[in-house]
Amino acid sequence: MKKNIVVILHLYYHDLWNEFASYLSNIEEPFDLCISLCKDHDNEKIQEIIKKDFPVVRFLIVENVGADIGPFFEWMKILKSENKDYIYLLKIHSKKSVARERNKKKIQGHEWRKKLLEPIVGNKTLVKNSLKVLENDDVGMVCGKECLGEFDGQSHGIYQINQENTILLAKKFKITTKRHIFVHGTMFWIKYKLFKEYLENFNPGIDFFNEPHNLRKGNTTRAHAGERVFGRLVVNKNLKIIGV
Repeated sequence: MKKNIVVILHLYYHDLWNEFASYLSNIEEPFDLCISLCKDHDNEKIQEIIKKDFPVVRFLIVENVGADIGPFFEWMKILKSENKDYIYLLKIHSKKSVARERNKKKIQGHEWRKKLLEPIVGNKTLVKNSLKVLENDDVGMVCGKECLGEFDGQSHGIYQINQENTILLAKKFKITTKRHIFVHGTMFWIKYKLFKEYLENFNPGIDFFNEPHNLRKGNTTRAHAGERVFGRLVVNKNLKIIGV
């Protein structure tokens, strides 16, 4: 049976699996589950646990590079090579925001993760609502409304220093870097065909995000620039990003 939904989950923190299993159980429509795990972790144990909850699952073991962005594009590269076709894609990852947990002045990591996930997969009704919104012809992406940010195309505050990577990715995907909204934390529902079309221009895989260590400086990585570019991929098609 052909499935209309694919879920791509990067599970760096294995201890969050039960939380994600609960969220995934809210998707009533059949879906393909693709999970990436990092090398040097106890992956055999977590795979056994996951298979008990979701027997039909695919795993990809990757180097710990590119945060959640690199593994995501590696999965997209694989799905494209297999000529997979879906209607909707859910991109999620086990975000803890460890730096936030150390900074008591900021919203804590677990709270931030909840703001990203609850609106779009928090219960069965919210899942249905997200997909209903995404059915609209003029909508390309759905996310938690509190996770929307604005990128001005050139200098988004402290992210000005990452212009080079943002412009590089935009050129690769043949899009502009004009002002647009984007999703902080990169967890969202999106129309699958959007990525499939863009991968005709640029199909990076995880290796593209494996930058030399001297270039990995906080938020100046290609992966972090990818967070901004995701939104532009939608807007460039004259589609809306809707916060729910």
